[in-house]
Amino acid sequence: MVEAKKGISANQVKRHIGLSYKTAWYVCHRIREAMQEPQSLRLGGESVTVEIDETMVGGRKRGVGVKAGRDHKTIVLGIAERGGRIHLKTVKSRTSKDMKPVIDAKLRPTTKEVITDSLRTYQDIIPEDKHTRANHKEELKDKNWTSTQTVENAFSLFKRGIVGNYHQLSREHLDRYLGEFCWRYNRRKMQPWLFDMALTNLLNKKPLPYKDLTF
Repeated sequence: MVEAKKGISANQVKRHIGLSYKTAWYVCHRIREAMQEPQSLRLGGESVTVEIDETMVGGRKRGVGVKAGRDHKTIVLGIAERGGRIHLKTVKSRTSKDMKPVIDAKLRPTTKEVITDSLRTYQDIIPEDKHTRANHKEELKDKNWTSTQTVENAFSLFKRGIVGNYHQLSREHLDRYLGEFCWRYNRRKMQPWLFDMALTNLLNKKPLPYKDLTF
């Protein structure tokens, strides 16, 4: 789990170790809980450019219309340092009310530049002197990249993990999977030490009770 950049499903752990699915699922979540960034993590800084974007996560829902299928998806807000760390978090909507608390908590005020797409909400959250708004439609006319390519690549990698390994994730547990992905991504240059780091966290953190996962 700590080395597979697209994650490992509970079914795969079940086959490898010889557990019931229920036990494998619980074990994976306990390991996943140890692979969460500290609440104090903040991105950016005086010489750092940060990209912010959002995406929709969730599969198609059969037997319903396009709008109902879209409503079934979950919005994930992404904050990414260029060449550095990322933070992904679910939000209820693309409004300032839901996005501002996440951005304020995770973005350092001293950040040099913040690049977003043209979503109006960002104008109300990010100081004008630091804010660069990109027009993806214009960027994609001549090139196959955008100004928020770093965070978009992180979204893409996470979604490939869903398609290839997990197949589907519930809204209730999505933030824990996002946290696992970010923990691994942010330590991608520390591969030889990942297992020991996760094991130390498992030993030092408070155990995750099964009842907390099943609500």
